[in-house]
Amino acid sequence: MQQINLQNQKRFGTPTFVDNKVRVNYGDGVESVLFEDISSLSYKSINQPNPLLGLLMGIIGGLFFFLPMFTNLNTGLCIILGIGIIALSFFILRIKFDNVIVETRGGKLLVFSVEFGKGQNQMEMIEEEKRKLS
Repeated sequence: MQQINLQNQKRFGTPTFVDNKVRVNYGDGVESVLFEDISSLSYKSINQPNPLLGLLMGIIGGLFFFLPMFTNLNTGLCIILGIGIIALSFFILRIKFDNVIVETRGGKLLVFSVEFGKGQNQMEMIEEEKRKLS
């Protein structure tokens, strides 16, 4: 369960290749793995709802449901607009990023986040560096 949460967590990092190692520089530290210890490389695209924006848009959308009670606006129009705003917040305005996952022979996971759509490129770059040293 811990590894699944780690794979979905957003933690941006930058990989570098020094001394036969993959080093990932995070904002709060560095983790590294020897190329010879890597058993698998993968990436995972993460697409999550944005909870803060969803809450804000939900409040705004909810106001449209109650607006006709206080004004003379058309009730149907307000309900449609309210539903539209709520749907927009949950289906369109999402948090998107890719996680690159480096697994070692011992089962350790080195996970770092990159821009959405860049995960495959980062994974291939690590694989290419690994091949150069083999």
